[in-house]
Amino acid sequence: MKDSYTVFGATGFIGQHLAAALRSSGLPVWCPGRSELHSLAKKDLGHVFYSLGGDNWAEDPFGAIDAHLTHLRRLLECCDFQSLMYISSTRLYLGASGGREDCPLILDYKDPGRFHNALKLAGETLCLASERPEVRIVRLSNVIGFAPRGISLIPILIKDAILTGEMKLWTAPDSAKDYIAIEDVVGILPRISESGQSRLYNVASGQNITTASIVASIEAITGARARWQKGETVIFPPISIDRVQGEFQFEPRPALDSLPAICGRFKDAFSKTTALT
Repeated sequence: MKDSYTVFGATGFIGQHLAAALRSSGLPVWCPGRSELHSLAKKDLGHVFYSLGGDNWAEDPFGAIDAHLTHLRRLLECCDFQSLMYISSTRLYLGASGGREDCPLILDYKDPGRFHNALKLAGETLCLASERPEVRIVRLSNVIGFAPRGISLIPILIKDAILTGEMKLWTAPDSAKDYIAIEDVVGILPRISESGQSRLYNVASGQNITTASIVASIEAITGARARWQKGETVIFPPISIDRVQGEFQFEPRPALDSLPAICGRFKDAFSKTTALT
């Protein structure tokens, strides 16, 4: 019998792509909606991926607490599963001295994203408190993929480039952080969930990319131009992927190589929307 999989947060960017990849491999996948989160105690959930949460914490802080912690606690306390993976973020390394899994982390109260970071840290702590070896944490890097509803830097830049021919930027060109292609993410997460020997993994490319490099790539693909505003330089420490490489021989592709295909999908999507209107 094939292993089964449950994806919480399957309407989001990561969850949607992960569920689609599992199904394309012929694997049974269940994607419960929020209305089903209170009736899970008697179900065998198989391998669980927990990617509830998102970027709405500023507008709905109490809902964000439920998404990141309340439902997770019920799963850990009451449900049967073969494994559970809590999807955290490499954003936790901002301000840290390094990007290894065992590196001390800093919660900076001047950081506008501090509430999101605090929720992720609390979710990680809850998972580790379970003391169940099949409960694992992945700190996921900034993922590049087709995200038509995305509100992070790259989807916004691509949308502006295609729709207006201009990209406005409020971050410094030399700002830098790690990016990884969605194809690499959905390929490695099931392997970690099924056989990971550690409780905590970074999933990243291991290479920082500057904002200037991203903008130059989008300019070359779309013909758009960038308008740089005054912005702060934010540089993350390089993210170590030694652990996932050593255990799974993980070799991610150059993340920016996926930009031409992503821009093409955005163009197609906008063309269809324009035709309908």
